Amino acid sequence: YRGRSKMKFNGRHTEYLYVNPEIIRESGHHAVNTSDDYDGTLMVNYQFNDRHSVGGTFSLHGSKTDIWLDGWRYETRMNSLFDSIYFNTITKNRLYPTWSGNLYYNGTIRNVEIDFDMSYYESRPNTHTWNDETSYILDSTDNVTTDATSNSRMWAQKLVGTYTVGSASISAGEEYTNSRLSSDYACSNASVGITNSVT
Repeated sequence: YRGRSKMKFNGRHTEYLYVNPEIIRESGHHAVNTSDDYDGTLMVNYQFNDRHSVGGTFSLHGSKTDIWLDGWRYETRMNSLFDSIYFNTITKNRLYPTWSGNLYYNGTIRNVEIDFDMSYYESRPNTHTWNDETSYILDSTDNVTTDATSNSRMWAQKLVGTYTVGSASISAGEEYTNSRLSSDYACSNASVGITNSVT
């Protein structure tokens, strides 16, 4: 399976602050959201006879989302333009191939029924955001870049044996699970071109 979607948004907002002096703030934005997804699954099952069967499942999933946002903000005080800000934001979300696998065996050896199951899962999402904001009145530009990445893994397995004698049965087994999660986050901020101020 593979799918893609694209959405566009436009908005405008006006805020009136009835203070002395009167402040009017206007803002607007234009956004585009593009998303791609893909999924795949492979299943295998084989039965040797009525006493032994094995099988497995392998699944793969991934996605990416890109968001572009352009906007502006005006602030007017006493009917005079106080500040004019334009901003641009780009956000990239990536879910690198997330995959999971499962193997199993069900069988009977003499009077012992065996149930074995093993699973593995791994996921690595990443988000990168770049934001640029420029004030034309204050003559300054702010650039903020963030990057967040995480990695999660899980390993699990189960083994159960059941011994049957007549109408009675005894079961014994074990389960093991191991999971790990790591994450990284980085943020940088740069301000340039501040040459004057408004009081």
